[in-house]
Amino acid sequence: MALDDGFVTLDDAGPLVPGQKKEAVIEPLLSEPWQHLTQGMEIPMHAGARVIGSARILEIVRVV
Repeated sequence: MALDDGFVTLDDAGPLVPGQKKEAVIEPLLSEPWQHLTQGMEIPMHAGARVIGSARILEIVRVV
C-alpha cells in the first residue's frame, strides 16, 4: 500500500509524545492513492523512509 503525502492536524495544540494517542485529521495532497482506504484500517505514518507511527481510520469524508 503506497500513500502520498497529506497534511496532518492534531486535535489540540499540545505536544505528541512517543506512545501517546491523539485524534487527527489527515488531508491527502492527492486523492487517488487514498481511494482504497476504509474505516477501521490502520496505516503507517512516515518521516521519509522511517515509520514514526500509525493511524487508524475513524471516518472518511469525501470532498467532491
